[in-house]
Amino acid sequence: LRWFNQLDPRINRRAFTEEEEERLMQAHRLYGNKWAMIARLFPGR
Repeated sequence: LRWFNQLDPRINRRAFTEEEEERLMQAHRLYGNKWAMIARLFPGR
């Protein structure tokens, strides 16, 4: 699991863009605190 969550070089660790922030807020309004569902909307993050 460590490879998938921390070591994989394909993971984007930069700060969220304004567009991503807005998508995150919209997803949170839609799904609430279902973070696993929200995370699926941000592959590679």
